[in-house]
Amino acid sequence: MACLLRRHAANGAHAPKSRLTDTEPRTDRAEGPDIWTPPRRKFAKAAMPDARPSCMIFVSIGCLRGGRDDEKFIVQSAGAVCCGIDAGGGGSAGAAELIFGSASMPRSLANPLGDGSHSGRWKFQLAFDPVTYGTSTGTQPGLGVAWKNTSPTTWELKVRKDAVFHDGKPLHSSDIADLINWLNTKEGKAKGINTLRNMSNIIAARVIDDETFEATTKTPDPMVPPLLGGLYVVNMKVFNDLGYDGIANNPVGTGPYKSIKWTNDIIEVEPHKAGWRPGKIDKLTMRALPEVAARLSAFEPNQIDLAFEVSPEARPRVEAAGGKLVISSTPQNINLMFFQNRPGTPLHDVRVRQALNYVVDKEAFVETILGGLTVPAGQPAARSVNGYNPAIKPYPYDPDKARQLLAEAGSATVWNSKPKRWSMSPSGARSTVRWRSMPPRLG
Repeated sequence: MACLLRRHAANGAHAPKSRLTDTEPRTDRAEGPDIWTPPRRKFAKAAMPDARPSCMIFVSIGCLRGGRDDEKFIVQSAGAVCCGIDAGGGGSAGAAELIFGSASMPRSLANPLGDGSHSGRWKFQLAFDPVTYGTSTGTQPGLGVAWKNTSPTTWELKVRKDAVFHDGKPLHSSDIADLINWLNTKEGKAKGINTLRNMSNIIAARVIDDETFEATTKTPDPMVPPLLGGLYVVNMKVFNDLGYDGIANNPVGTGPYKSIKWTNDIIEVEPHKAGWRPGKIDKLTMRALPEVAARLSAFEPNQIDLAFEVSPEARPRVEAAGGKLVISSTPQNINLMFFQNRPGTPLHDVRVRQALNYVVDKEAFVETILGGLTVPAGQPAARSVNGYNPAIKPYPYDPDKARQLLAEAGSATVWNSKPKRWSMSPSGARSTVRWRSMPPRLG
C-alpha cells in the first residue's frame, strides 16, 4: 500500500486545500476507523517498506507513519477504508464518489482465486470477504465467526448468518466447503495455485449444516484459522454455472461493494446495502494508472482523490497541490544476502557475519538515503509478521567491534570473495551496490 490522495468533502463537493501535521496512526490493515467520516481534506499517502533483511546483514528500514488522530483512517488499507470495516461499531453517511488511482489491477480481473498479490487482495476485499481476517491482535472473524480444533487434523468452523451474496443468495457453509474441495481438485490445484499455496495443508472440507463445516488437514496445523484469511469466498452457484474463467467478469461475493464495471482499466462499484458490512461511499471508482507520474498528474487537477505507491520524494509536489503525503508501513523486505556461508568460507564463521552487521551504519543510511523517514530493523520479520519479536534490537554501528571480530576470526581475506549485487527499491527507485574491496572503514 503506497499512496492516498483525497479531495472530496462529506457532501461530495471539492474541499479546501490544507496541510496537516504528522502523528502516529493505527496501521492494522484489516481494521477500519473507529468512526469513518470523510474529512474535508486532500491527502496523499505513501508507504515505505517495513524492511527486514533475510540473511546475515540486518541493513533494513522500518515503519513510516503519518496522519492526524482525526484522520487515522487515511493510513488504513484502502480495503478497510472503503469497505467500512468499523472496529468501533460507528459510522456515518458516505461521500458521493471516491476515485482511486492504482498502479496495477488484479491479474485475474474480478476472480479472487487467481491473484494472491497484496495489490490484488485489497481490491478483492471490495466485493469479497475472506473466511478470517489477520490483525495485529490475532485472527478475527470474517465469514467464519467461530472455530475450534476438534481433532489433530480437523477444524470445525461456524459461518456468518447475516452474510448475503450480491445476487441475494444467503451464504451457506457449503459455499466455503465446496470451494475448499474444488481447490483440491486437479483443476483447482492448477488454476487456484495463488490461493492454494498457503492452504496446501487443508485437503478437504465437509458440510455439517448450513452454518457449520469441517476442514481436514494432512497434518496437525494450528495455523488453519489465519490461513483461511487468504480464502476469498465466491458464490459457488455462480462459480458452477460460469466456471473459473467466467467469474472473472461477474464478481458475486458477500463484500461491501458490488460491481458496476470491472475491467483491466477501471473498476466501478456501489454499496451492497443488504450485506453484513455495507459500503459507506455511494460510488467507488478505481483507475489503472501504472506510472507514478500519471498518478501525480491526475491528482494535481483533482481527477483522482486517492492514489497508491507514490514515493516519499513526491512530498513537495503533493503538498504544492494542497495535498498531504501520509506514509505507512507495508510488509515488504529489503534484503542484503550472502550465499557464501558454506563450510570453509569466511561467512561460515558467525563472527564474520556479526562484523558485517556492526560495520553497516544503518542510522546514517536511513538519514541520508531515506530522509530519516523510517527506522532500522534487527530481524528478518517485518512488524506485521506473526512471530516478530520487538525485543530483538538492530546491531549498533561499531566499526571497532567489527575489526575485533574479523581479527579473531582471522578473516583478512573475507572481501576477496566474488562481489555480489544488492538491488532494492525502497521508494520506487532502484539502487545497486557492489562491494569489490574491503569497506574503507575497515581498511
